[in-house]
Amino acid sequence: MRRRLNCYDYVLWSTAFVLLPVAVPNLFVWFQLTGKRQFFNAISFVLGAMAFWLACFRPRLLQDKPTEHIDLWDCIMAASGLFFGAASFALFLRSFQSGVTPNNIARGPLLGLLSLFAFYCIIDRGGLRKFALICALVGSFFLSDAAWKLGTGSVSPRQFYISEPSRARGYVSMAAAVLLLGCALVAYVVQKRRDKRC
Repeated sequence: MRRRLNCYDYVLWSTAFVLLPVAVPNLFVWFQLTGKRQFFNAISFVLGAMAFWLACFRPRLLQDKPTEHIDLWDCIMAASGLFFGAASFALFLRSFQSGVTPNNIARGPLLGLLSLFAFYCIIDRGGLRKFALICALVGSFFLSDAAWKLGTGSVSPRQFYISEPSRARGYVSMAAAVLLLGCALVAYVVQKRRDKRC
């Protein structure tokens, strides 16, 4: 029987795949780096290698029990999944500009995969019902944010900065809301069909 993925799988694998692709290429030009860059590159390589080893050879201390209730780990994975998804989308848009290095272009798909991996860990840890609830809650937040921006053309007063963003932000929030609410609906329907079969 396959072992279920959990929060430690996500934390360890994402740490390894974020730090190692940054640190390993710099090892080949180690003597060309300055002192501070050598120090931070060494720290990144050591932490990434440790995370990779712990992800492959999991000690008993780093075990997690699956739960159908939303807890702190689910919030962390959902927030980081959204962050990696937004960063991947930003890198995708930036890849059409001139002067972008191949290393930066390759980071976009990697961050996108980490975003998908975060939500897959949520599904494997707690099931489709929990995933649908999380997507519905986050999608409702983006929907209210998009409605405010597109309806008033300004930033919500709940936010701490004052600016006049373009309507593009409202459309991005609307697209994120539609995507998340669509995922919630699909997960809910699939779970209902599974319950009927049982």
